[in-house]
Amino acid sequence: MANVLFIGEEYIRENTVFNLNVDIKDIEQSAGVAQDMHIQPILGTTFYNYLETAYSAQTLTADEQELMSYIKPALAYQAAQMTLPFLAYNVKNKGPVTQFGENATNVDAGTFHFLRKEIQNRAEFYTQRLVAYLCKNANLFPLYVSSENASNDMAPNHQKSGYKNQIGLYPNGCGWGYIDGTGAFKRFI
Repeated sequence: MANVLFIGEEYIRENTVFNLNVDIKDIEQSAGVAQDMHIQPILGTTFYNYLETAYSAQTLTADEQELMSYIKPALAYQAAQMTLPFLAYNVKNKGPVTQFGENATNVDAGTFHFLRKEIQNRAEFYTQRLVAYLCKNANLFPLYVSSENASNDMAPNHQKSGYKNQIGLYPNGCGWGYIDGTGAFKRFI
């Protein structure tokens, strides 16, 4: 899980569908996982680790602060969509259970899936904005486009970012797009 979270309780509560009744521990746990699973693959490990360090030390450049304005909403909604199932269901020592609170009624499975899909749509929208921003402004982030970032643990990869419309953008040559389910690529530019 991420060592430094790019978003905190205040950001999550102000920018997602979660209200004050949701336990922040549930959301923050998912935020760390979402940051590792969704943001790190977009940035690449080297650039991601650099941003974690600079964010923690509050030494981000103006360009990196602008980048954070794209990372944060994508991360918040990725965390929200990952948190939602665990708000309705908890894993106890006897297995998964459903929680029933005072004066609350659980929604049916169809409504739950609709709600999760709506949150996922937001996550995908903000993730696609992040990817497009990085592609357009890659020259502002030398560590992002460096060969060190490409050869480290995770190289930047946008194959699974953005809407599930089978079109993706790729760093360091963002004109390459994913065309169909066969894995074929075509140069758009």
